[in-house]
Amino acid sequence: MNILSSEHGRLRRAERRISKGDLQAAMRHGKMEIIQSINPRWGEVQKYTFADMVYIANGHQEITSWPVPGFGLDVEQVEITAKMKEEHDEACKKIASCPSAWTSHTVIIVDQSGSMRKDDVSEGITRSDAMWLSLAINFVANRLETCTASSLDVVSVVSMQGQQAKILIESHPTNWVLFNKFINFLRFSEPGLDGNYIPALNQAKELLKRNDYGSCALSLMFISDGKPSDRVKFNSVSKDLVKGLGSQPRISRAAHFDNIGSVSSEIVSSLASAFGRRLSVGTVGIAGDGEDFSVLQSMAKTCSKFGVQGTFNAVGLDATELSVVVSNLASTLTSTQMEMTTMGSSTQRCVREVLREPINTPDDIVFSDQSWNLHKVEKQVRWSQLEQNIHSQNPRSWDWVPERPLEQNRQIAVRKEYFGEGAERIVRKFREVNARNEFVGNVMVAKESRFVLPEDGTESRNFHKMFCQSQTQARGLAKKFNQQLQRIPGINNSVPRISFLDCTVYVLDNKVEILVEKKLQTDKFAKWNSNDGLVAKSEQSNLEIKSQHNSAVVSEDLGAPIEFNVDDIPQVTETIT
Repeated sequence: MNILSSEHGRLRRAERRISKGDLQAAMRHGKMEIIQSINPRWGEVQKYTFADMVYIANGHQEITSWPVPGFGLDVEQVEITAKMKEEHDEACKKIASCPSAWTSHTVIIVDQSGSMRKDDVSEGITRSDAMWLSLAINFVANRLETCTASSLDVVSVVSMQGQQAKILIESHPTNWVLFNKFINFLRFSEPGLDGNYIPALNQAKELLKRNDYGSCALSLMFISDGKPSDRVKFNSVSKDLVKGLGSQPRISRAAHFDNIGSVSSEIVSSLASAFGRRLSVGTVGIAGDGEDFSVLQSMAKTCSKFGVQGTFNAVGLDATELSVVVSNLASTLTSTQMEMTTMGSSTQRCVREVLREPINTPDDIVFSDQSWNLHKVEKQVRWSQLEQNIHSQNPRSWDWVPERPLEQNRQIAVRKEYFGEGAERIVRKFREVNARNEFVGNVMVAKESRFVLPEDGTESRNFHKMFCQSQTQARGLAKKFNQQLQRIPGINNSVPRISFLDCTVYVLDNKVEILVEKKLQTDKFAKWNSNDGLVAKSEQSNLEIKSQHNSAVVSEDLGAPIEFNVDDIPQVTETIT
């Protein structure tokens, strides 16, 4: 049989190690179907399936070829028993009728563009098959077997395939039925068309917004093997996709690509602003060296502006590394759920719905009622120890002590948007305002519980009391430490001391209680560690204390010298926490 080869067809056969004889054998002995080509130029074409390969031809004209989905893989589906089917149906009903019961919602965007058919992954399987296999085993099976996921951990899957994103799985419980669905995709899904980011991201955004209960941890996973394929007409400007380009009649392809990246990052940024720390974002790039993953990197990086954990991982063409990354993203989701779980129980705590501003937004110079709320201060108190023994555990030795009242005709302005978020607290800016609505005094910060608390104020007072007491005790211990430090030979005033910020609880409008501290000037301080495991390290392996004129090595009960270089430490001119 004479076959007319195309340049595209020869290239695809070379990538997949298919000979022209294989194509001829498929045309003689393979299963043939008539299908509609995605390219209008070809119209109806013949699809031949033979020996785990798919060949597309138009008569005797070769068009392309690719491996059958799941070729070379023998992954068995789990047998769904009658009991498992009943539990699945009950879970689906609960998910549909009671969104407040969801413990998590993960939206996975999967690239199903034509390049995902390449069988260049380390185990000789296609990129698409490696993705489905990893999701089935590492995101579903492993979590079920280790009891880190339940039927109330909801999963949705969006296919990035062509101009319109397609929902493949919607609000599905994490169970063995979901595992089987992923295995079905592994066996039967045939990637094609382009990989357009923006429709898929917009669809994912709508899915994540469907559950606005603060007790539901959220995760966005984005897996792709290349840069966006999104297109706009180059002889016009799309208002939805192109911003800041004025009224230029044409834009370059480079400018177009940069803009698609900006829009993709803006969509992720809007999610991070809305959901804060209860959202985690993981982008994954599957491809060989040299692939441009700058958009995936930017999408992950933009999350940090709102305190959201965003990660990008390029796994190359290594199936094992892809499995590790998917497992890590599953672990991140579990960590978010644990952070939102009441200590000592399995009850999910409800995160407050608030507005967030990007981190490092400049402080306002003038008051505006569009950005700030005015409040009347009923009282100011601080939690103080009434006896001198800082180690006393007697509750009667502690109590709220009145602080100075505000000057006459002054009110409090609290910014509407929050600029910081930790595991327990959210933070916004706080200022005193005079009768002319002008800011006066220092820039302060107001800290509140990140979680919804009962309206009677009891838990709010206890929340602030625990923090104030621990900070007051820490101040006493820091004072003793500084006194001991002063006695060490060679230590002078150039070596920083440890101290803690004063904290005061303000009662606003006779109902809202917030903890207030002085706002640190971040350009004057270095952050040495964080709740996420960050530890800033000196270039030296040990800590060496050195003054400008003298040096000393300090031996303590640790059994080894403690050394640090004073040049590595910022000069502290005010108290820190």
